[in-house]
Amino acid sequence: MKRMQDKNNNKGYSIVMVVIILGIISILGMTIASVTSTEHGLTRRDSKRQSAYYIAESGINLKINDFRKKMIEHQDLSSETAFFGSMEAPASALLADTLYDDFESYFSDQPFAEVVVEKVNDENPREYLIRSTGYIGSSSREVEASITVEWTPQQSGGGMDDLLLYSTDMVFRGRSINGDGTIVLNGVQTHDLNGGAEFNVSKIYFNGSVNLSGGSATLGKWNNPDSIFVNGNLRLWSGNRDVYGDIHVKGNFELKDANIHGNVYVDGDITLGWKPTIDNNIYYTGELSYPNNFNDRLLEKFIKVTQVSDWQIPVRTIQLQEDDWYLSNGYEIRGDVSEAVPSGARWLVDNYDFTNWQGARRLDDVVIVSKGDIVINTVNDFSGALIAPYGRVILPQGGTTFTGVIVSKNGVRIEGGGSIANLVKIQDYFSSEPIPILFSDP
Repeated sequence: MKRMQDKNNNKGYSIVMVVIILGIISILGMTIASVTSTEHGLTRRDSKRQSAYYIAESGINLKINDFRKKMIEHQDLSSETAFFGSMEAPASALLADTLYDDFESYFSDQPFAEVVVEKVNDENPREYLIRSTGYIGSSSREVEASITVEWTPQQSGGGMDDLLLYSTDMVFRGRSINGDGTIVLNGVQTHDLNGGAEFNVSKIYFNGSVNLSGGSATLGKWNNPDSIFVNGNLRLWSGNRDVYGDIHVKGNFELKDANIHGNVYVDGDITLGWKPTIDNNIYYTGELSYPNNFNDRLLEKFIKVTQVSDWQIPVRTIQLQEDDWYLSNGYEIRGDVSEAVPSGARWLVDNYDFTNWQGARRLDDVVIVSKGDIVINTVNDFSGALIAPYGRVILPQGGTTFTGVIVSKNGVRIEGGGSIANLVKIQDYFSSEPIPILFSDP
C-alpha cells in the first residue's frame, strides 16, 4: 500500500491517495515485487513474455504518475465535488484509455502498454481500477492495480485563531473591510452595506441568508481568496459586484449581474438572470432555471451533482474571563466609562461610550473588553481590540480607520462614510499576551 498526502493549511483540505497493486508496486522506474496473476510459471526461456510483463507494470506506474500530477494540479480546489469533478472531467483525460509507447524497441518489436481505468464508486474515498496490458510482438501480459483517492477537509482546532471579526449582525457604511483571516456574521441585506463597500476578507461565514441587489459591494479577497459560506439562500442580483473565492450555499442561489471568480457549490436550486460572469464551474443539487436564449457556454459551467460537500458554521460561545483574571493580566477594571482611553491601555468596563469631541483623535494599541456595549464616535484613527461578548460595537464617526480585532454578540455597526477596517487575526494581535476571552462550542 502506498500513501500520498498533500496539505494546504490556507485552503483547508488534505488529499490522500492509497495505491494497492494486487501486491506491491514501486515508484516510477522501479519494479513490482509481486503481482497477483494466474500465470506464475514464467521461465527464463520465455523472455519476451517476461518483458511484456514489465511493460504492463510500467503502464501501471505511468498511469499512477498521471494521477499524482492531476492531484497536484487540482489540489487548490476546496471541496471533494470540485476535486473529483476536475480529476474526472473529459478534458483531464485521466480516465480515458491510454497508450504508452515510449519504450526502447525489443529487437525488431516496439513495446507498448494499453491502460484502461475504471471508476469503481462515486463516494469519497474513491476507488479506481487500472488494467494495463503490455505488448511485445505477439506476447502480452496484464497487470491490475487498485487506487484509492481520498479528499478530506483539514480539521482546525477548537479555537478561532484566524478570527478577524465575530458578530451576529453587521452594518457597514464605510469603504472597505480588509483582512487575511475569517469573519463570522449572520446574513446581510443590501441596506446593511454601503453600495460600493468592499469585503476584502479571505474567508467569510454568513450564518443566514445573504441578499445583495443594487450597488457593487464586493465579497472576498481578490489577492488571497479562500471561501464564502452562506447558511441560507444567496441572492446576487442587480449590481456589477465581484465575488472572490469559492462559494458554498446551503440553500438556493439567485445570480444575475455578479462576477464570480471561484467555484460555487449549491445545495439547492439556481435561478439565473441575464447575465453573470462565471470564471469556473457551479455545482448544484436542485433545479436550474434561466431565461430563454441564455448563453450556452455559460450553461456548460453549471454541473448537476447528487451532493456537495458538507460544512458547518464555526459558531462559538464567547465568554469573559473572571474579573480576577483581568486584574492579574494587567487590566484596569472600570465601570461605565465615557473618557478617552490612553494608548496602550487594557480596560475591562461595564460599558464604554466615548463621544467627547474635545477628546483624543487617535488611539494606539488599546484593548477594551466590555460587559456591555462599546461606542466610539470621535476617534479618526485607532488600533486595538474591541471586545463586547454580550453587547454591541458601534463606530459612528465618518472617515475612521480602525486596525485590529472586533468581537461582539449583538452586532457591529461601522456607520461612518469612508471608514476603513483593517482587521487583524486575534492570534496575531494577542501574540505576546493571553487572549482576554474564552471560545467554546455551544
